[in-house]
Amino acid sequence: MHQLLGKLIEILSREADRYTGLLELLREERGHIASNDVDRLNEVLKHQNTVVLELKALEEARKALIRKLAELLGLPFEGVTLRKLIEMVEEPYATMLAGYGDQIDELVAEIKRLNDDNSYLIDKSIEYITGALQIFVSAGAIPSQGNLICDVA
Repeated sequence: MHQLLGKLIEILSREADRYTGLLELLREERGHIASNDVDRLNEVLKHQNTVVLELKALEEARKALIRKLAELLGLPFEGVTLRKLIEMVEEPYATMLAGYGDQIDELVAEIKRLNDDNSYLIDKSIEYITGALQIFVSAGAIPSQGNLICDVA
């Protein structure tokens, strides 16, 4: 059981590290949204997708370990959460698991907040662009229908 708990702590540590990396990428994303740097924004989004895939793999590994630990403790897997597991294991594992659980909860909450902020910025950018295009259309600078054709010499 000690070996499984050690592996679980290692996975939680790696998850916390990846969530921290995702948080940094979201901050970088916000800067690129604000500066309208589409190329850099696309690069950041690719990195975010990679981190999300890594987090999914870590989550699956964590679930598998929790399932094994639940079996060892004689608990049904369906009802076992990290919090429930913390109540069932001895020290120092309980404290370490609780610490990582709290850290991950805080990181996820901050990620959600930043993601919401970035979504708001993107929505406002779209509103601005739509408004600017409407001004050009109403002024006759661009056609309201059809394709915009440019001749390049």
